Amino acid sequence: MRRALTTPSDGTAPDVAGVVVGWRCWRVTGPAAAPRLRSPVHVATEWPPGGALVARCELRGHEAPDPACTCGLHAVRDPARVGGVGFGPGTVLGCVALWGLVVEGEHGWRAGAAAPLVLFCGPALGEPERGGLARTYRVGVHRLPLPVAATVERGLPAAAAGGVRAAAVTGRGLDDAAAAFVAAVPEPDAPARPVRVPRPRRFALGTTAVLAVLAAAAASPVEHVPVPAPPGVVVPR
Repeated sequence: MRRALTTPSDGTAPDVAGVVVGWRCWRVTGPAAAPRLRSPVHVATEWPPGGALVARCELRGHEAPDPACTCGLHAVRDPARVGGVGFGPGTVLGCVALWGLVVEGEHGWRAGAAAPLVLFCGPALGEPERGGLARTYRVGVHRLPLPVAATVERGLPAAAAGGVRAAAVTGRGLDDAAAAFVAAVPEPDAPARPVRVPRPRRFALGTTAVLAVLAAAAASPVEHVPVPAPPGVVVPR
């Protein structure tokens, strides 16, 4: 396991340059007009619109993430590994930008700061909620033909999932990559059109070098505090 400091402003040469993009899931709560993303495990942890979520270890009080702990904001390289804890009709899947302090392991990352980039929901999440998420977080929200739990259990082609992550890093072709990901899911019926909203480019970084990484079983307690994104990263507002 390695610990990489990936804050470009500190003048160091990070092991993982710029930001890392990974997959994770959330629960959707609140009214349809203004829904919120929450951790599927720590439901009190709300992901704020227009800003980054910053991890803080409440169990041991150290900086998060720490290699010897499970604290930090979790994401995985393959959506099939997001796990089934907290899955339900209000579960959404998506990609997040991760930066700050990043701990790498076998399957995913634990990071100090993160923000959502694109979301995927199952058929049970209605149009009002999808539209509310798009407006609240200023990201594309795409409807899957199957529930999130069934989608990730299907073992989707790596190219489709990798295409979404790659597009999220460059900020180019993200809607097309998301549509290809949806198309890779077996469809029991005709899919609905994705909800799209104008949004700024996500990244202008020239590297996506990522190493094999650690998947943790659950997210740690976190809090929302002001944190600057790395140069080239635009947090949706």
